[in-house]
Order: sequence, then C-alpha cells, then structure tokens
Amino acid sequence: MASVRIDFTSSLYLGFRHGAGELPPWRQLTIGTPSAVNRWPIADQLEVEISGLCGTERALIGRSTLHLFWDLIGAFDPKEWEFIADEHSYPLAQWAMSRLCRQNERPRLFRHLDVDDIARRCAEITRRRKRPAIVTDSFCSVCGQTPDLARYSELAENSGGYVLIDDTQTLGLMGKGRQKKYPWGFGGGGCIRFHGLEHRRVVAISSMAKAFGAALGFAAGPAEIISQMKSLGDTRWHCSQPTIVDMEAARNALCRNSTEGNSLRHRLKLLIDHFAKTARAKFIPILESPHPAQAVLLPSPAHAERCRHYLSRKGIDVVRGRGHLGETRLLFLLTVTHSFNAVSKALAEFAESMSLSEPDHVRR
Repeated sequence: MASVRIDFTSSLYLGFRHGAGELPPWRQLTIGTPSAVNRWPIADQLEVEISGLCGTERALIGRSTLHLFWDLIGAFDPKEWEFIADEHSYPLAQWAMSRLCRQNERPRLFRHLDVDDIARRCAEITRRRKRPAIVTDSFCSVCGQTPDLARYSELAENSGGYVLIDDTQTLGLMGKGRQKKYPWGFGGGGCIRFHGLEHRRVVAISSMAKAFGAALGFAAGPAEIISQMKSLGDTRWHCSQPTIVDMEAARNALCRNSTEGNSLRHRLKLLIDHFAKTARAKFIPILESPHPAQAVLLPSPAHAERCRHYLSRKGIDVVRGRGHLGETRLLFLLTVTHSFNAVSKALAEFAESMSLSEPDHVRR
C-alpha cells in the first residue's frame, strides 16, 4: 500500500480549499431565517461581485443549484412557457422541470446538442402561442463537447424565449477574450463571458463547489428574471440559506480568482495537455476533451473495476464513469494540486493495469 496517495477524485480544479486561516472569524453559522425574511449583509455584496464576474445584470445566491433551478423554473408561468431540455443535460434541471409535468409525464427533451431539433421544437412551441425556455449544460463533460450557445440564444430570442444553462462545469475555467494560446479565455466568468452572451436572454445557474470550492450556488442573468426568482422563489421561504462560512468562502474564491485565477487556469490547461500527450504515447484510449475531467475508455465494467483496484493498490484513486450509452470509463479529475510527475506515474500504472487486466490469450 502506497504511503502517499494520488487522488484524482476531487473536482476542486483550481485547488481552492478555504481553510479556517483563510477566512474571517465568525460568531454564528446561520441567522436561523430563510433568505426571504432576512439575509446576511454580506449576501448583497457577494451577488454584485458574482454578476460582475459573469457579465450579467443581476445575480442571486442559493443553497444549491437544485434550489436555484427549482425557483428559476417556478418563475415562469406554465400557461405562457414551455420547457425543452437537452436529453443528456445534468439531472438537477430536469428534476426541477418535473414540477410542471402532470402525473406520469416527463420533461420534453431535445436531441443532444442538436440545433436543428431545438429549432423545430421552438417553432412548434410558437405555433401553440407559447414561448420556449431551452435548458442545457454549458459543457458536456461526458462527450467533451460544447453546445452552440450563441445559436441557442438566437433561437430562443426569435420566439421571445430564454436559454437556461447549468454552468457548473465551466465556471472558474472559461472566460472572456479567448486566444489560440489561451483557449479558455480569461477571468473564469463561465459560459456567458466565454460565448459573449452578456446582453442576451440567458440565465446561468452554477455551483461554486467545483473550481471555486465554495458550497453554494447562484443564478446570474437579466434583472427581470432574477427579480422574479427573488420574489416568487419557494426555496427562499422554505429552505435554509447559505451559511456565513459558505459566503465567506465564496468571497475568498472570487478574491483569489482575481489575483491568481488566470495563472492557475494556465497551469491546469498544461496539465490537461500533458495528460493527453502521455496517454497517446502509451496507447491509452481517452476521450479528447479540453476539460479537467479526463476519461479513459475501457471495454467493459469488469475491465474497469480490475484497473481501478490495481490503481488503488498502487496508491492512485480514480472515479468510475459512463458514457451517454453506458460505455465504461475511468475518470481522472485533474486539479492544479497535481504535479506533472504524478500524472505521468498514474498513466504509467494505468498502462500496466491494462496489460494485467487482459485475458491470458490476449497477453500471449
């Protein structure tokens, strides 16, 4: 058993951990009221900072992205709106959409990343004299592709609609002003900055728990819809608001992001490139993806489990994953805390585990 383990299971991509020494002291964890009744004074300033980061008119913090999606969906009158979601979008938004479905109904879905299918469904919704709300992720970490959010926005706006985006996977990673050398851009403001959607009918809902390491979420978008969420949101009355520690961690993340973020993102991108180059050199099949969640492709669940156990015995922890059609994968979640040597060692051990996992007749 290795004494120092190499952990590829954490999504703290920028390495922000917010230890007690990094945050101001606090006298009480919560004020014991829902946010609709009373809020911490820090909340208003935090929302101003978030809207500045993302390039939107307003922002609203919440306990989690599920709470926020619940309130966002509830801000739309079902007599006037219809929702369509990417068939492979993250489940939380679809769970929130289910509140609008009658018994035994399921949310309406469009084909994954299919602009033509979205256009067809928007036209159908318009013919029913309603407006479309298109629900999608900002990046699909399962297939490594980015939706054409600018085109989604055009289709929605042509029908008076909105695009509602789960931006958790790109917040803190992608930003504005991308260049060939810096394909993620700068600032880490997420998909609205990355795609130049600052003044469009787009709402981004994000968890700060991944790249920024703070256990809360936020919605960012036009003032009209954020105000609706604030005044009508069920969870703002019936659920706990983020604690003071969560909010101080979020402010600490934004502060560090403004001074260190671009250099950390650059190092993370170099780690991703190193992972891909090393894997190709060792003939390890991987999903080509610009995201720090790197996937190694395997032929069967049993094969993956043998490789995972072998890596664990060598002091390397990875995550089981699946493709859209159930394909078997192991995930290496890269963060800035990993060294290039650690990545090289992990892939060398993985290559060895692959050879040991092959049946005897294949090895011979």
